[in-house]
Amino acid sequence: MFRLVSFFSVLVLAVVVLGSSPDSAYANTCTFVGDGDWHTIGNWSGCGGILPQAADSVVIPTGSVVTMSGSSTITALTFNDAVAAANSLALTGNTLTVSGATTYTATTGAAGSSIAVGTGTFSTDTLVISDGAAAGNMVLSVSTGTITVTGDVSGTWTDAAQVQFTSTGDSDMNFGGHFPSGATLDGTGGRITFNSADAQNIGAYTTYNNVTKSGAGTATLLGATTFGGTLTLTAGTIATNTQTFTVTGASSITGTITFSTGVKTFTGNVTLNSGAVWDGSIGAGTYTIGGDWTNNATTFTASTGLHTFNGATTKTIGGTTATIIPSVTIVTGNHSVDASSTLTVATALTVTGAGITLTNNGAITATASLTGTGGIINGATGTLTIGDDVVDITVFTATAAGNTVVYNLAGAQTVRDGTTSTYSNLTLSGSGTKTLTAATIIGQTLSIAPTGTATATLVGNANTANKLKLAGSTKTSGTWGSTGSTLPAAHTNNTYFLVGATGSIDVAHSGTSTVTVTTDPSSSSSSSSSSSSSSSDDEDEEETTSATTEVTCPTGSAYHTVTGKKCTKFTSSNTPNGNAYAFGQYTVKLGTKGEACKAWQMFLNDKANAGLVTDGWCGKLSIAAAKAWQVSKGLTADGLLGPVSRAKALAQ
Repeated sequence: MFRLVSFFSVLVLAVVVLGSSPDSAYANTCTFVGDGDWHTIGNWSGCGGILPQAADSVVIPTGSVVTMSGSSTITALTFNDAVAAANSLALTGNTLTVSGATTYTATTGAAGSSIAVGTGTFSTDTLVISDGAAAGNMVLSVSTGTITVTGDVSGTWTDAAQVQFTSTGDSDMNFGGHFPSGATLDGTGGRITFNSADAQNIGAYTTYNNVTKSGAGTATLLGATTFGGTLTLTAGTIATNTQTFTVTGASSITGTITFSTGVKTFTGNVTLNSGAVWDGSIGAGTYTIGGDWTNNATTFTASTGLHTFNGATTKTIGGTTATIIPSVTIVTGNHSVDASSTLTVATALTVTGAGITLTNNGAITATASLTGTGGIINGATGTLTIGDDVVDITVFTATAAGNTVVYNLAGAQTVRDGTTSTYSNLTLSGSGTKTLTAATIIGQTLSIAPTGTATATLVGNANTANKLKLAGSTKTSGTWGSTGSTLPAAHTNNTYFLVGATGSIDVAHSGTSTVTVTTDPSSSSSSSSSSSSSSSDDEDEEETTSATTEVTCPTGSAYHTVTGKKCTKFTSSNTPNGNAYAFGQYTVKLGTKGEACKAWQMFLNDKANAGLVTDGWCGKLSIAAAKAWQVSKGLTADGLLGPVSRAKALAQ
């Protein structure tokens, strides 16, 4: 009796263990029968009377048309040779996960095999497709769903038309391994992500749409490749090597992209983010950039090949990382360099085409030639550095207040003709002679040799500058040149002005200095006396001085009425007027700075209650007050303190 009970106990236990869970420890090979729904138990053979489980392999035989009404997880999926009748699987919005391989068996007939992911989700570890020798098509398609192949896509492909990867909508395809060339890829509307942490290949297709590279590995182009949408490189490396490579949409680079020879075309905007590495150090590839260029890369190394910017509309060259390129051509549209950006061109900067311009609001350095039938415009915040001996570009504009043009060749240079180009700030550095060939107007500062040993060669006497700096030191106003100047120049310097040059330059304003004189200011021939003139620049002027002489004034007078110089000795004579202001002997006008202007402001405050700030800088308020005073005295209201107004003021 005991033995009988024990036997039945073991039997019951066995039944419970074997039938307690559909996820049987024993893997089955489940073969679909006929056509119909994956989730109908009666449509399967070899499954043990249940639906395929996670440990099972599934076979779709010749001629079976399978649809899914739910989701499923299996170990392997195989499409048998379709022979005369196609076999297919449609997910119809559901999820199918294959933890192992999905295999399309090579067809021997005209029919083919297909997985229609549609709006669903299909994932597999590896994908093996072999097209065979017959005409049957092997198709993996998706509309707005997702396809993920964790490992490699592989197989024997003899006819590209027979192996098809198709996206008909806003879908995602993810490849974690190699994706070979040789199939037909229709990426319209979709995104393909290459996300391996190891090396992987990107098949040679010109029909990709949006492409993303993530993962730490290197993805290598296998041939001519076009991304018809966007390129997003978030991590790892894309190696373009010698392949022809085109991105039609915008490119956003945070990982590494490497180049060799070949043609590289970026039709849309290119943004190199912080962390990006752009490496063109191997080979002389050629590049075309049609959109905005923003370079914030961690490392930027350009190819030695030509870089052409050809955006049809106004485009920007920007970013905080210096864009250093040997050869640049602007051929279409107008381009501008941002205020915080740097473009350095080592070999040739060319702007070609009537009406085509490059506007510089940042820093452009044309180390060698600056040429072309187009134009370059130096904006108010721009610094343009020219390293060629001659500027050979059709339109050259540097008039915007505040901009600076620097000629810095280690050798002789010809400054762009001043009859057609007015400068705001002009700097002559480097070495050798820099020739101003015509009447050059410098609205702000001419700086000669702030560094280096450059020398200015002046041609003609119609050159003008608001201020002059020699070796960084601001000089006094007046005419300047060498001892060879035919004017002759009031101030000569043979170190910074070529001795053999006969021209001169007229400098309008001075900086802060102390100037001494050699004659008594009461004499009609006196030209200067000990005084100080102030300006906001607070820099040194002309350093050549002579012995100081006394300025004799009547007791109680502070300034001499003719020179405007401060009195150092007092007499009881009746001239000059004891109430005299330091007007000096030169005209005070809009923009005048120094003691004469300050005295004029003091007078207008004392005699006309003008309420001016006595800062020694005659601006619009000072001139307006002067005009009002002149009207009150029956004088011409021109705002100038000339001989008539000075005499009237000193008599008041």
